[in-house]
Amino acid sequence: MKTGSSNTRTIPKKVETVEASEEIIEELTEMDWQEGDEIPGHVRNDTFFVHQDKVYYHHNGRAETVEVSKGMQDRIKKMCQVRQALINIIDLQLRPSYQAAELEKRLSVLNQVYDTFTEKYGFFHDTSNQRAFFDDDQLALLESIEIQEKPGVYAKGRIFREATIRPIIEVERVQSAEEALQLSLSKKLIIDFEYMQQISGKTQEILLKELDGLLYEDPTYHGDQPNKGWLYRDDYLSGDIVEKLALAKSREESNYQKNIEALKKVMPKPLQAKDIQFQLGSTWIPIDIYERFMYQTFGTPSYYQFGTNPDIKLEYARYNNTWHIKGKGLDKGSIKASSVYGTKRMSAYEILECSLNLQQVIIRDPEEYYDENGNKKIKYVINPKETMIARGKQTQMKNAFQKWLFQDNFRADKLVEIYNERFNRVVPRKYDGSHLTFDSMNSSWELRPHQRNVVARIIYNGSALMAHEVGAGKTASMIAAGMYMKQAGAVQKPMYVVPNHLTQQFANEFLALYPSANVLRTTKKDFEKKNRHRFISKIATNNYDAVIIGHSQFEKIPLSKERQADFLRKELTSISIQMREAEEKEGRSFTVKRMAGFQKKLRERLETLSNKEKKDDILDFEQLGVDFLFIDEAHVYKNLYTVTKMNNVAGINTSQSQRAMDMFQKVQYIQEMNGGKGVVFATGTPISNSMSEMFTMQRFLQNDQLERMGLDTFDSWASTFGEVISSLEMTPEGSGYRMRNRFAKFHNLPELMATFQSVADIQTHDMLNLPKPDLKNGKAEIIVSEISPYQERLMQEFAERAEMIRAGVVQPYEDNMLKVTHEAKLMAIDSRLLDEAAPVDENAKLFKCAENVHRIWEETTAQKSTQIIFSDSGTPKKDVFNVYDEIKHLLIEKGIPADQVAFIHDCNNDQQRETLFEKVRRGEVRVLLGSTGKLGTGTNVQNKLIAGHHIDCPWRPSDLTQRDGRVVRQGNENDEVQLYRYVTKGTFDSYLWQIQEQKLKYISQVMTGKSISRSCDDLDETVLSAAEVKAIATDNPLLAEKMSVDNDITRLQIMRSSWETERLDMQKKIDTILPDAINQNKNQQMNIQEMILLVQNYPLPKKDGKPVFEMEIDGAIYQGRKEVAEMMDEKVSQTDFKEVDQVEIGRYRGLKVTVHKDVQYEKKIVLSSDNYSVHMRYTLEGGTGNTVRISNQLSELPKQLTSLNEQLENMEVNLQMAKQEIHLPFEEDEKLQKLLARQTEINTSLELENLSKPSILEKEEVIER
Repeated sequence: MKTGSSNTRTIPKKVETVEASEEIIEELTEMDWQEGDEIPGHVRNDTFFVHQDKVYYHHNGRAETVEVSKGMQDRIKKMCQVRQALINIIDLQLRPSYQAAELEKRLSVLNQVYDTFTEKYGFFHDTSNQRAFFDDDQLALLESIEIQEKPGVYAKGRIFREATIRPIIEVERVQSAEEALQLSLSKKLIIDFEYMQQISGKTQEILLKELDGLLYEDPTYHGDQPNKGWLYRDDYLSGDIVEKLALAKSREESNYQKNIEALKKVMPKPLQAKDIQFQLGSTWIPIDIYERFMYQTFGTPSYYQFGTNPDIKLEYARYNNTWHIKGKGLDKGSIKASSVYGTKRMSAYEILECSLNLQQVIIRDPEEYYDENGNKKIKYVINPKETMIARGKQTQMKNAFQKWLFQDNFRADKLVEIYNERFNRVVPRKYDGSHLTFDSMNSSWELRPHQRNVVARIIYNGSALMAHEVGAGKTASMIAAGMYMKQAGAVQKPMYVVPNHLTQQFANEFLALYPSANVLRTTKKDFEKKNRHRFISKIATNNYDAVIIGHSQFEKIPLSKERQADFLRKELTSISIQMREAEEKEGRSFTVKRMAGFQKKLRERLETLSNKEKKDDILDFEQLGVDFLFIDEAHVYKNLYTVTKMNNVAGINTSQSQRAMDMFQKVQYIQEMNGGKGVVFATGTPISNSMSEMFTMQRFLQNDQLERMGLDTFDSWASTFGEVISSLEMTPEGSGYRMRNRFAKFHNLPELMATFQSVADIQTHDMLNLPKPDLKNGKAEIIVSEISPYQERLMQEFAERAEMIRAGVVQPYEDNMLKVTHEAKLMAIDSRLLDEAAPVDENAKLFKCAENVHRIWEETTAQKSTQIIFSDSGTPKKDVFNVYDEIKHLLIEKGIPADQVAFIHDCNNDQQRETLFEKVRRGEVRVLLGSTGKLGTGTNVQNKLIAGHHIDCPWRPSDLTQRDGRVVRQGNENDEVQLYRYVTKGTFDSYLWQIQEQKLKYISQVMTGKSISRSCDDLDETVLSAAEVKAIATDNPLLAEKMSVDNDITRLQIMRSSWETERLDMQKKIDTILPDAINQNKNQQMNIQEMILLVQNYPLPKKDGKPVFEMEIDGAIYQGRKEVAEMMDEKVSQTDFKEVDQVEIGRYRGLKVTVHKDVQYEKKIVLSSDNYSVHMRYTLEGGTGNTVRISNQLSELPKQLTSLNEQLENMEVNLQMAKQEIHLPFEEDEKLQKLLARQTEINTSLELENLSKPSILEKEEVIER
């Protein structure tokens, strides 16, 4: 370190000063140093140190004098003494061997100085001590040796009594080559032959011979060092096998034959056509396949198909996965395009374009309205009937595509080959961490097998998604992986990004696991404006083993403007290259125009960024030296902006989230610096609601792999693995219709999961087998309350309201389904949540819950067991009836002391939360009430929890997992626990719980690979329809079925009506329209033939072997274009077209030549035979243009004849198609008849039920009589 001058440093005055005490064990802090000398190497940067009874602060090689009161000097000095005593113990344990007596001596010193300090100044966790030592990087180390017993009270940790660190043991000799290999992989993280030879005493040749089958030559290595270029079996025979096999085959050397044979053995089994889901719109299907389907299925006329630039052509914009059909409005006369696969409002070409773009067709009508200023405006509203008809055609088209694909074996084989080549190529690696040795880890810690395995995944793969459920020990796994890589020199400065309120807890666990680690943790104070610059500089200038930072603090460290601009420039470069390529092929096509628009937006963003001024002078993220990121609770970043042509897809965020985008760009930076590696995400809920959320996780961690597979956009990913459908539904507020996009199914799941599991380390409750309490009876107990008469009346009202909303009887501001659903959920808990004057029902949920809680409280008083009550509804509000206050009131009435019942909502900061949690852990607070959000992530109060109570059902399955995970969790001292779900019969409750269970089962099956099929349904959200409301309200499932059947019948009857209309139109085409058009075409062809023959009989004279233009005008013959043009212009000029409509010019090659005036008073040249005439523009231009046009028009006659002949063939084909189609039955007729029969059965059953119990209306009628 360089010598630096001393500066003055002042401790905040808030710290209470204490008179100085006598000096204790001065040798702990005194050292041979003088001001102006270089600071000794053992004094860490950004820490206090003591010299000659004066306190200094070491910052970047400078010794700053700390000017404080005498009492404060003594406080800091004694903290430095404890720290040095602690470091002395840690350093001793890191030696390969040491004397037990020496450890005892150092432990005695630590206890002595700690006792002296705490007797005078209290615990390190006390606010006064934290403030005094705030600037010292090793404050977290001091805090880590204290264990909280209760709020404000701490005990000594294990390090005061015994050795806690595993010594670093250097293995000097092993017996086998395999042991040498495992040690090399464990210690060096690579295959190091020099090290292996050293510890085994074997030559490289012998090692290779004995390790045959465990090591493979790396075909990508081109160096000449014999001890390099080898790969371990588990690494080489996993991952992208297709790529590795192709690489091995490309090398000419014969020594790769072993690689080829081994890779072939693990190659995924080729799929057959029956195994693969082919979806219309999948981007991996070649464009020529789709185009051929379009031409063949719609019977596109050949004259629209061929040529250098066909009139009807399928185009694809690769950069944004958009399909476009050029000339989709041309083929108007086609039966297939207008009737079979299209409608009057939307042609088959338009429907196909929507389908390729994964969009359901929508027909909209213009509707006039007046804005708030009284101005007439036009808006476009959905036409439900026409939309339903068009969607029926779309379904028909999708079915036709599936059939068409396999009508040609060559085509089918080609597609299967493409799919296998692109997607069926990955074998996930199974990681084994059993051989890892964790040097300097706390000796009392022992990682479980799944933790060792995920550490192996991280250190060998360099990235991971730790999808570990609650209680799996994610924190310890991340810490162990980071320290392992740091000790091996694989990383320099790992950063751990954790929830804000967990930074201290995370740091304490880190130092408990690795007491010798150099850890920096952030606090709120560090990121106050006055401290932020200095703190961020600390990160950059120190060599930390770990930097622990909160989520929001992480966002405050910006990525450099240059880096952000670089991202945009790369996108601009990419789009510019694609534009040039597209322009060379297609000219200014649709694709190029779309690209140009995107390019413009990128340039605007770049310009905005360039003009943006930096707010302060803090360092940029790249300057910190961070080279590895661990992101805890990574699901908070799932709202990553996603580009998609689809709107409103559950699980996919199309709005900009600055937090997620900031993380995405920083992740990309780290990955770029580390060859695609360097990032670990950890979350217990990677998929909280829909499988589509998996794509976002893959974008963060597997973006390069998605790009290689052509799946880097959501639409390409969705079209390969999902089936997105759009259902036409009424808006929740009942104001009209909307298209709701959702994943109906997932397909090709094994290939999706193979790719995902290349990075995802999945550990679910069933897989972990953790030491946690059993759930009584193996499942949650359902506590049922009978519906009260008052609630029953309300449910009937909800059913009636739902029906009125569905029928459009009420206005949205008066009532809507959102309101109905919310109120019905509240009513199921307690009617007083809707109306405080509602009658009290002592059999309702809250009373049963209170009774149950009190019983358990009484039974477990000796153990001081605790309980947790969840409710996301009816949270505490002053002077308003709510769930929380009512339950507390009932519990107090039953005899539970008020101070033993607490609400999480009463905690306003992290310290208050932790104080409450500690009271729950100790059994001082025995009943805790809270919502999923407030008692979810980071809530560790399981110690004495005996029961969990669900007042309401959460909306997402991940919320249910979080709730139950508070109770059924490692660290719970109970052998058996209970979970209770409270439902009110005849309300939504049971239905909602059933939906959540289905979701959880589905997500678990897919994530773990258990019973995984090639396709499965997706459940993205809980939606209550009017049919479900009525069925639940009446406790009669027949009503739900009736509404479903009625809806299906309505839809099919509309489609049948449309089909019948099409038949009538088709019959007209068969009877008159097409035959008349065919006859007209034939006559036109005959007349053109006659004109061609006439012209041929009047050849032009020749001069010097070349034809000379000649025309007869007023009986005289004129030759040469110039002379003829002048005479024509003279003749026309002399004519008053106000008096006459035409003037005869003369004759040209047997044809009569006249100039006509049309309705727009424009002049036209007309060439006429007896039965046919051709028209062209006439201009009084003084040149030869008119004569050129006459020649050109006649030369076009053969082409017109050819075109007419093609049109004739097309009309004849359409006539034959119409004659065939008109005899085909309505495709859905059988289904319609079955539904009509079922409708009759249901109506009969409901009528019989009604007869058995007279309705109110019938009773009134009897009275009137």
